[in-house]
Amino acid sequence: MNNKEFINAVNTVKANRLMSAETDASLAPFKESPISFDLELISSTKTLGSQGGAAYTGGYSIVCCVKNEDVEVQVLLGAN
Repeated sequence: MNNKEFINAVNTVKANRLMSAETDASLAPFKESPISFDLELISSTKTLGSQGGAAYTGGYSIVCCVKNEDVEVQVLLGAN
């Protein structure tokens, strides 16, 4: 999988306003696949609660935009 395929899948989710289960199914092929992006930082905050699972509790949530694309992503960083 490459980053263009991922961007196309995200744009399809956005354009069709897919529900959670449909979004999960559309993006499942990309899960745990290494894909490189050039990102621009928008904001960062401490992760509250167990957003994304217990491994991320106490970590950081970083919101970035993908350069040259109309897509924002949230990156979760663990506390350790």
